[in-house]
Amino acid sequence: MKTISQNLMRHWFKKKIFYCLKSLILIMLVASNVYATGNYIEQGKLSFELNGAELKEVFSEIRKQTEFTVLYKSSDINRVTNLKGDFKNATVIDVLDKCLEGTSLGYNIQDKVIVIHPESKKKAIPVVTDQEQTPKLISGIVTDEEGVTLPGVSVVVKGTTSGVSTDLDGNYSLTLLDKEGTLVFSFVGMETKEVVVTNQSIINVTLKVDQSQLSEVIVTGYQTISKERSTGSYSILKNEELETQIVSNISTVIEGKVAGLSSYKGDMVIRGRGSFNVNSNPLVVVDGLPIESGLSSINPNDIESVVVLKDAGAASIYGARAANGIIVVTTKKAKVGETSVDFNADFTITEKPAMDYFSYASTSDIIDYEINYLENNPTYKKDNLSYFNNLDRDQTAYSKVYNYYRMVAEGKLSKEEASREINNLRKNDYRKQYSDEVYRNALKQQYNLSFRKAGEKSNLIFSANALLNQHTTRTHNDEKYNFYLKNDIKLYNWFSVGYGANLSVSQGKSHDALKSMTDILPYERVLDENGNRVNYYNYNPKRLSEIQQIDGLHDIGYNILDELEKDFTKDNTQNLRMFVNADFHLLKGLKYNTKFQYERIHSSSERYSERESFEMRNLINKYAVQENTKLKYYVPDAGALDSKFTTAKNYTLRNQLNFDKNFGENHALTVIAGTEVRENFYRSQGTKVYGYDATILSTQYMDWQKLASGISGELYNRFSQTLTPSDYVREVRHRFFSLYGNAGYTLLNKYSFNASVRVDQADLFGSDPKYRYRPLWSLGAAWNLSNEEFLKDADWLNMLKLRASYGVNGNVDQSSSPYLIAAMSNNYKTSNLAATIMSPPNPLLRWEKTSTYNFGLDFSMFNNKLRGVVDIYHKYSSDLLANKNLDPAVGFAKAKVNNGAMSNNGFELSLSYDWISTKLFNWTSSAVISWNKNKVEKVNFDVINAEDLLDNPRNYYEKGKAFNSLYAYKYAGLTENGDPSIYDPEGNIIANDQMRDPKGLVHVGQFDPVYNGSFSNRVSYKNFELSALIVFYGGHKLRKDVTPLYEGIGYGNIHSDITRRWTPENTRTEIPRMATYSYNGYRGEHWRYADTHVLNADFVKLRNVVLAYRLPQALAKKLHAKTFQVKAQVTNPMYWCSAGNNIDPEAFNAQYGSREFPQMSSWSVGVKLGF
Repeated sequence: MKTISQNLMRHWFKKKIFYCLKSLILIMLVASNVYATGNYIEQGKLSFELNGAELKEVFSEIRKQTEFTVLYKSSDINRVTNLKGDFKNATVIDVLDKCLEGTSLGYNIQDKVIVIHPESKKKAIPVVTDQEQTPKLISGIVTDEEGVTLPGVSVVVKGTTSGVSTDLDGNYSLTLLDKEGTLVFSFVGMETKEVVVTNQSIINVTLKVDQSQLSEVIVTGYQTISKERSTGSYSILKNEELETQIVSNISTVIEGKVAGLSSYKGDMVIRGRGSFNVNSNPLVVVDGLPIESGLSSINPNDIESVVVLKDAGAASIYGARAANGIIVVTTKKAKVGETSVDFNADFTITEKPAMDYFSYASTSDIIDYEINYLENNPTYKKDNLSYFNNLDRDQTAYSKVYNYYRMVAEGKLSKEEASREINNLRKNDYRKQYSDEVYRNALKQQYNLSFRKAGEKSNLIFSANALLNQHTTRTHNDEKYNFYLKNDIKLYNWFSVGYGANLSVSQGKSHDALKSMTDILPYERVLDENGNRVNYYNYNPKRLSEIQQIDGLHDIGYNILDELEKDFTKDNTQNLRMFVNADFHLLKGLKYNTKFQYERIHSSSERYSERESFEMRNLINKYAVQENTKLKYYVPDAGALDSKFTTAKNYTLRNQLNFDKNFGENHALTVIAGTEVRENFYRSQGTKVYGYDATILSTQYMDWQKLASGISGELYNRFSQTLTPSDYVREVRHRFFSLYGNAGYTLLNKYSFNASVRVDQADLFGSDPKYRYRPLWSLGAAWNLSNEEFLKDADWLNMLKLRASYGVNGNVDQSSSPYLIAAMSNNYKTSNLAATIMSPPNPLLRWEKTSTYNFGLDFSMFNNKLRGVVDIYHKYSSDLLANKNLDPAVGFAKAKVNNGAMSNNGFELSLSYDWISTKLFNWTSSAVISWNKNKVEKVNFDVINAEDLLDNPRNYYEKGKAFNSLYAYKYAGLTENGDPSIYDPEGNIIANDQMRDPKGLVHVGQFDPVYNGSFSNRVSYKNFELSALIVFYGGHKLRKDVTPLYEGIGYGNIHSDITRRWTPENTRTEIPRMATYSYNGYRGEHWRYADTHVLNADFVKLRNVVLAYRLPQALAKKLHAKTFQVKAQVTNPMYWCSAGNNIDPEAFNAQYGSREFPQMSSWSVGVKLGF
């Protein structure tokens, strides 16, 4: 009944979510239409008073009282202040003439668009006679690089004040008095273009986006500031860069675009790791507020820009969550006066895994090794039949090859007959059959529909995204749907609100219990010659015969194709984020803003193992016991349901005052101050019920006390096996309160200064008050040298700025606590409640803190053709949570306390150069290089066992070395018996014995890349565009995938190097002998962890190549579309690695030296339609 209630509740909750979202969409659409189309004030005369106003306030009144739109550059109008006047029923022209009088600004009016522009110096036009005048009509259309027409473009005859503006369709026409002249085309946000007129009468012009203007604004999440006034280290990715590739996750696009950000193997880290225990993932902020669901929850098509905050000067306003850097995402808005609908469809095929990437031995080589191992076994050689009888007595499973040898020992087969049967096995290849029958090319489909509409009072965006995945395993599929809705409404001049919601729903079906293709020896089969499924029995043959005679036990054969049809795990996730904000204009330059966000993430996972599944057949048999000639099932003869649920609820409330004012032309001041309240709640629970019937939703009784005590079941009746419940409930809640402030001052548009401070309070602190109110802060300064008089004549230099900052950021480990932590559980043997102490109390618990020095240089030169950013930084992380040795008398041998330190020193360089920039052909190259040196500066525990450094470098580390370091034994070669040997600290050679002293190890590098970067090219010709991205990572190491030293038969993943192993007949080899017939794990460790097997992991990979074609606008219009674009992309087509051996470090376990599933090439096509 409990399960029925849970299903009903989930169904009810889903219906409510979709009902609420549908209602919210309807309300917003109605509201947006009212404000977008019904709130224009009838165009007419203007009446208002000016008393020391700025020019932008005049434009605001024009927009408010008329239907005119005013376009301008902020840099053009910032110096026009202190305007005075009293307008009564004035026309727009009267107001503009009066306010622009005495300035260097002019204007053009076309329809209802006013364009403000700097006026050219007036030049006397000579008077000519009628015979000398040769008037000429010039006309044309002005578009952007995507072919979209541009209204309001200023078209002026150079050297005169004569000119026009383009109409709403981008058309213009004007008359030249001379046969020749030069037309100047200018528009806000675009590069000014000059065209010489000779014999043309029609001149069509394409304007390019002004990249220098695009990067003028930096969105930090708390404020939007001019880049000229910024003092911190930022990287900005605009929409144009984000939409270059076909992707379903924005983190894929960021790779290679941001200096200092490493995305090695999908692990995103900014400027190195700064903690031993807390993950190094950056904080993600969307439209000003942090989210807990990460970048994967955001629809890439909704993103307008991404800003990465890297140093303390940029990120310290986020306080105790800023040490790992911040990724600030700003979502798109509609353009005022426009309604647009965009549709995208993308398709990606990824090749199925290539089996030749793995260094597997052939079936025949494995059989030869198996025979050699058996025939040289001293016990077998002593007495063939006794050897097998002992295996049968112990119920030890053995292979078909062994079984044929057993039959020879019993006299059931001759050696020739056995050899013939074994040779028949050599032609089988289970791994290939598995790959052919189980794997497929993966297919990803993505569809996106977005609607945007904006008027003077409202800005609405709605998008719907569907992502459908057919994964490599044939029965593994999932789908994800993302809905986004945002509306900003200006209710009054002094008051505006914004609200919205983001709902992400995903569901999938997969398997958790499949045996891999290497879990079974390669001479087994999935299908026989006739295509019939073949069962595999991994049991002792004699015991298997006995089991098959017991009435009531299930067949225990395994076939992968049978299991693909059963035992599914169904996953469901709902991620709902709702937000609302309000802005109040209190006084001139003073605003109050409040924001609230609620985020709920609920996920469920249900694995239903049917009675017929191998999982349940095996489990039922294992705990079935014959009692009084009748079989008793201690695990009910039915299915099982394993359910897991997690719920996270997070809210953030922020209140902030913003002051932004220019004092004359020489002083600019921005100040923000605010409070923030947050709560994070997390709950997880799991339960597994047996005897489950999916039809009537019933379960059966389990005798847990008997099962926990141990049962000798019929499957393995010589052994007692236990089974205990796996139920659990976990709950965590943390609350935070913060005070923060930031101030920025700019003098003469040359010298900028910035300071910020934040105090965070949380229930994670210890009781010591000196740590509870410790502020996190930063200071920064910038010098715009290009605005200095001594560089005014440097025409080749467009921009040059020096930056410096210092600050202290924080990091928080939400798994730590100042109190003693214990886990409660039931002891099923005693039926009593038990508590397991997990960690001791820590009254001195505090934030981890990171102090950062940063020095930067921003430059642009040669008419903005060459652009670059250079940064040098030093990060010192202290009070890091790390293990500390304790006196065992206190009850704990070690504890996690704030006693560690780590440093990161680095260099970053970003360069872009426009090689060619013409109307028809453009070519831009970009390079990003990052270098980071990590070092453990302080640690207060001693490593006493060498194996800890070898096996677990993330939890065991040494002062002076990099975090996640690679240690190795100093290899001494093979002994005369073919055993690997190493040197101890004194230089003695050790073989077949343990070496525990860490001093005997050598430090040979680190697993994390020291440097990374990219090189990209983007070429466009007419409507075609070709781009390519090459990424590289280097300075790190990996262990070669050497063959393990097998002490038995092994499975299907036996290494191909077994054919080169040491034998008495083959002593000239570097591969040790395999079998000693008495287990000795030290041999394998000495071999695997030898320093001679450490290789450089540097690699270069062609990440993607994209070809795009944009249909000319005239043809697009025939399709009733505004834009039409198609793309083709190949991802990961090739790579090079210094390790050789066909190793791909992104598909390799560097710690243990083993290959993972290869990263296969993907092929994508996409289409985008705009209406």
